[in-house]
Amino acid sequence: MPDGAEVSAPSGNPGVNQAREILGRAGDTIKPVDRVPSAVGDVAFEESGSSQFLVSFLSRSIFFDYFCLVADRQFRGRSLEPKVRKLRESSPRFFKICIVADLMLKVLVGGVLLCAAAAVLYKTVMPLPLPPWKA
Repeated sequence: MPDGAEVSAPSGNPGVNQAREILGRAGDTIKPVDRVPSAVGDVAFEESGSSQFLVSFLSRSIFFDYFCLVADRQFRGRSLEPKVRKLRESSPRFFKICIVADLMLKVLVGGVLLCAAAAVLYKTVMPLPLPPWKA
């Protein structure tokens, strides 16, 4: 089949030439999303200390980032804000689940860290007693 020949498209889809024309007009405007909103200022984990990793982890909103990614994939447009607004209006329950899940994750991580710090402090102040045979 010659390169310029038009192929019949099933159910009203564009033909080969029409698809090439559409893609040619799109040019560089069609790009995959490379970042989500809270990943813009993220810290390189391998270069930072553990405290920087902790600060970076607690400042991220993993589930809200997923919500933004779904909004970006679901709606057309250049700016992310109107897409997020549309998805929030069309799926308020999904939005609330993402916000609550982010909050629960941060509380859980904070609670685990506080428990670990309390255990270290307790073991420092109240060392384990020696067994009777080593006393």
